[in-house]
Amino acid sequence: MRKMVRILLILATCLSAMITNQAGFIVSAEVLPTDGRRYAVLDGEGKLLFVRSSETYENNTVGTVTDIYGNSYTGTIYSDVENTETIPWADKRSSIVSVEVAADTVIRPRNMMWWFGNMINLTSFEAEGFDTEDVTNMSHLFYNCRSLTFLDVSHFNTGKLTVASSMFEGCRSLTTLNVTGLSTAHVYDMIEMFKDCESLKTLIVSSFITSNVISMKGMFNGCRSLSGLDLSGFSTVKVTDMSEMFRNCESLTSLDLSKFNTARVEDTNEMFRNCKALTSLNLSSFNTAKVRNMASMFTNCSALTSLDLSKFNTAVVTDMSAMFYGCNSLSDLNLSSFDTSNVVSMDGIFANCKALKTLDIDHFATGKLENMAFAFYGCSALEELHIAGFNTSKVTDMSSRFTGNDSLLEIRLSEQFSKWSDNAYFPEGYWKNGRLIKSEQELYDNYTSNLPDWAGTWIKTVKNDYIKRAFGANRYKTALAVTDVFMEVTQKEKLSTLIIASGNSFADALAGSYLAAVKEAPIILVNDTNLIRVTAYVSERMDPEGMIYILGGGTAVSSEIKDQFEEIANVKRLQGSNRYLTNLEILKEAGMDKDAILVGTGLNFADSLSASATGLPILLVKDSLTDEQKRFMSENRGKKIYILGGTSAVSSAVERQLKNYGETERLEGSNRVATSVKIAEKFFPDAMVAVLAYSHDFPDGLCGGALAYRLDGPVLLTRAENKAITKSYVKNSSLGSAVVTGGMTKLDDALVKEIMGVSDNYVIRYYYR
Repeated sequence: MRKMVRILLILATCLSAMITNQAGFIVSAEVLPTDGRRYAVLDGEGKLLFVRSSETYENNTVGTVTDIYGNSYTGTIYSDVENTETIPWADKRSSIVSVEVAADTVIRPRNMMWWFGNMINLTSFEAEGFDTEDVTNMSHLFYNCRSLTFLDVSHFNTGKLTVASSMFEGCRSLTTLNVTGLSTAHVYDMIEMFKDCESLKTLIVSSFITSNVISMKGMFNGCRSLSGLDLSGFSTVKVTDMSEMFRNCESLTSLDLSKFNTARVEDTNEMFRNCKALTSLNLSSFNTAKVRNMASMFTNCSALTSLDLSKFNTAVVTDMSAMFYGCNSLSDLNLSSFDTSNVVSMDGIFANCKALKTLDIDHFATGKLENMAFAFYGCSALEELHIAGFNTSKVTDMSSRFTGNDSLLEIRLSEQFSKWSDNAYFPEGYWKNGRLIKSEQELYDNYTSNLPDWAGTWIKTVKNDYIKRAFGANRYKTALAVTDVFMEVTQKEKLSTLIIASGNSFADALAGSYLAAVKEAPIILVNDTNLIRVTAYVSERMDPEGMIYILGGGTAVSSEIKDQFEEIANVKRLQGSNRYLTNLEILKEAGMDKDAILVGTGLNFADSLSASATGLPILLVKDSLTDEQKRFMSENRGKKIYILGGTSAVSSAVERQLKNYGETERLEGSNRVATSVKIAEKFFPDAMVAVLAYSHDFPDGLCGGALAYRLDGPVLLTRAENKAITKSYVKNSSLGSAVVTGGMTKLDDALVKEIMGVSDNYVIRYYYR
């Protein structure tokens, strides 16, 4: 009804205003009446009503206004409302619940900055009657109108509007906002325009013309319920500030910014902070050549799994603090183009990126960097960190830099990494860079004072178990302790295959190392005296449907022993009339699908023991090849043949025979320890772990080959008299951990620590049976 009255009044006024000019044409005067002064009256119910009157009333007085039609309105009177520089009703904002313009009244303000701002109890706003044609500033127009749920300003004439900052900021209850008719062609300031409109689920701004906008800082900040936003029509050619633009848009799942022109943008600080639902973000079109501040740009974008910033130009960026903080699903991050030569702060840059496994930022130049506190804090899945380009000479704060990097296995540092702080919290454990082995505390204490020698790639030992010793009171119990380590390394709860060999016939156990590799099985030694203990151990760990191989005939492993194992699982005996024929039976059972064969002496087992970790078939020979061995070699003609040890082990005559079947290569050193190193260098150039065994007594080392194969490392034979050879190899290799087989009579802890290059206070983990 009220709108109909307004229409009738407008028509009447228009008719009365029509006149005829000298040529006889009808022309129109103003559409709505302009006579009378404009007043606002705030009544006792909280209604702010704009009226026109022919009378004069004092500003900010309580009284009654009579409009030009004789209608009376009582309340607080505000005068000259169109031209005032201040907000007359500012002190009564919180009491206003509705705003209206009388039906026959037009309000033509020139500046509406803060007009309805902080009307915290406003629930109704009637936009009709406001003629905003001359308004240039609507900054904070509806600021903090937190009770308003519906607002339609589509009829506003904003053709001259230049400032729209915080226009709807803090309208937290708005569920409907119609801005489709707004003209923004001359607007240059849209700072925080829709900030904290947290109940809006849709917002149509596709008609906005933004070609003159300079700042969009925080424009949609806090629009927590928006699930979509069409900005395809936005022109950002003049925008210099996009900081906080989409901050706290927690429900946005996608955002197409492919048409954004960011050539003039200087600030993207917190641009996407807390966009927790964004699953992808394509910024390949972004030109960031002028951006100086990228701090917290992607903070808490927790649903992003990948982010390609390879086209970012960051040459003038000074602040990258918390840039990727809390991106806890991010597993793929491309920063290959980043130039960080002017960056001063990286405080928390990758903190809590819990899904990143590899971070290769060797190319980061940090000569101006002052703050890198919490830089990698909480990166709990990070395994490889390459920061060889980091220069920390100007860094004043690096606290908690590596805290929570519990999965870290490799870190690359340079000689420019010249400062450590006391609370940088490097992951616990022992670390090796190919030449040195140091604990995390030793790195803290001594890294910077030992540059450039300590610069390089540091590799951590697996599970922080740097050195283990598997041993028992005798060779049989030692074999069980080695099997304990085997099952831990392979994470087996039950064994599907097991190899049993005599503790007195070393040839069978050595020949069985290849079978152990093929069948993924440990080797356990047995004799009649230790049978009860061994069978009890095996019965607890063996799958009843599995297979137990017994190596050698009845003189090596008796029938009584075989009977005991048959009560536990399936049993198969591999035997020949002598060690050499037993060797061939074992090789046939394992299969010959490898491209190389190892040949060692069947009389002295040191060299073959060293080679037992290779997973290659070992042929044991004496002074010449037997007919059976010749047939075997003929069947495997063309394979590479490695001869283990010097001519005193495998003679030149045997070598000449072997050449008939394939290319040969002899691996020998000046003694068995040196030969052991030669074999390790040949087959394990990048090994991180080794099995250490005493070089001049074989029982304890017999079971180590199967374990070493599972660890992908060599068996190193050593002793105190030849420790220099082994130490030299370890120092110049990538070895980071070791398992010692046997007790301390031959290889005591002090000798092992010296060989491995760890401090005297290092505690070796014991596996004892």
